[in-house]
Amino acid sequence: MVNPEFDYLERSHMRIVINEIGRPLTEFKSTRELVTALRDAVIGHQQAWLRAGILHRDVSVGNILIVDEPGEEAPSICGFLHDFDYSSMTPLTPLTDKTSGAACAAGEPSSAKGPKNSEAIEGDPTDNNGRKERTGTYYFMAYGLLLTDLKRGVIHEAHHDLESIYWILIWVVLRHTDCSAGKRTPSQLSKGLFVYGDDMASYRAKRSFVEEVAMGSLTVHGNEPLTDLISAFSDLVNQQHSATVAFMKGKKASGDGSVQLTYEAVLELLDGALETLRSSEAATGGGRRQPAKETNPPSFAAAALRFRQRVLPMRSSIDRNLSHNNSS
Repeated sequence: MVNPEFDYLERSHMRIVINEIGRPLTEFKSTRELVTALRDAVIGHQQAWLRAGILHRDVSVGNILIVDEPGEEAPSICGFLHDFDYSSMTPLTPLTDKTSGAACAAGEPSSAKGPKNSEAIEGDPTDNNGRKERTGTYYFMAYGLLLTDLKRGVIHEAHHDLESIYWILIWVVLRHTDCSAGKRTPSQLSKGLFVYGDDMASYRAKRSFVEEVAMGSLTVHGNEPLTDLISAFSDLVNQQHSATVAFMKGKKASGDGSVQLTYEAVLELLDGALETLRSSEAATGGGRRQPAKETNPPSFAAAALRFRQRVLPMRSSIDRNLSHNNSS
């Protein structure tokens, strides 16, 4: 028995047992595993936001893990989203909202917007204030959040996190696949795209990259399904940014005036790519490398055309307004 007078001098031997529950996303073994892990991360984000009102706000390459040994309760899970340290919460979720609760309870997909801002404010007047504080891992932040000269009370929404999924995909592709855009190498593309610390330089780099890649300029050699996924995802991100800029300028967004980058839209792209990959594997006996000749899903074939028709005309207008704001 230790003398109470010397309790503070007592030494204790402690052990911490850590069990690995997943491996880094960058250690993917196949295109199918990479896309499936991203798809599962989107589903996890959707469940946290729509069912519990928890918005992650720091979706990054280090916060998605690949599962090697799924548990019995979820045997089909390939990846998951973790590290909710910077997450925010709202008192109102679609499950508690009378208009959308039935659809969500039935398992039907809902919009990436989740709880409406006005409804959240009514439940808790300070709820949105925390989501106005910009947070996240800089390289993977939605480039709409980098518009410091246009921001007027921008609230971090679910679609910003969904855009982070896109930047994670691009980050991994540029560093871990054989790809190119014209004569530019992956190293050159990555260096020019992921600019740190300068908001406007980072914004311009990301915007130019998205617009260019939506036109199909980035090629993952020998992997057409992944190439098509990147092009279609780029188009979707660009549509969302156009809507965001229009909203921040006090104008109505194009189309239905709502969020373009929804859970449904992103999951449709990822599931379409997975279906193409499965078909390719079946045709080639399960090989990991995808054949160059692959049938494109309809959504991929129309991506470039939609981009030209709806998005490119807005770029000159955005440039003029940015120049005007900077000069003033």
